Amino acid sequence: GGQSPSRPHRRPQVEYSRETVEVVRPLLSRAGVDLVAGDPTDPPVSGFELVFAGDAFAGRDPDDSRALVAGAFDALEPGGAAVFVDSLHGRCSTDATAGRAVNALAAGRGDLHDEETVRSWVESAGFDGCTVRDVPGTDLQAVVGERAVD
Repeated sequence: GGQSPSRPHRRPQVEYSRETVEVVRPLLSRAGVDLVAGDPTDPPVSGFELVFAGDAFAGRDPDDSRALVAGAFDALEPGGAAVFVDSLHGRCSTDATAGRAVNALAAGRGDLHDEETVRSWVESAGFDGCTVRDVPGTDLQAVVGERAVD
């Protein structure tokens, strides 16, 4: 969405690890994007219209995944949305399932979570609605949570 007339113009901000910020900053600075290093489970800034998390649950156990979803909710302004992209067990191919299992074993943590589990995290974080869609041409799903307008 565009800027609300009642809100001053803000530059988009994206939150990453400190290492990622240093690599990505030169690429996004010309686009008017401010990067913020921080923990996505406890965002240092808020007021976003949109939060996007790619590989959202990869390498995260259920508690970490719930914390990520809750952090995204807290970072949103009322009426905002969060998009969590990852492979969901039962909706992705057998190859994707096997690949995720191998990655989880190698990392010593994480799992491939099913749609029902991820929906429960989104709903318990306070999101008003939850939609799950396949990302065309991939073994990924987009889980969209909408924060109600207060």
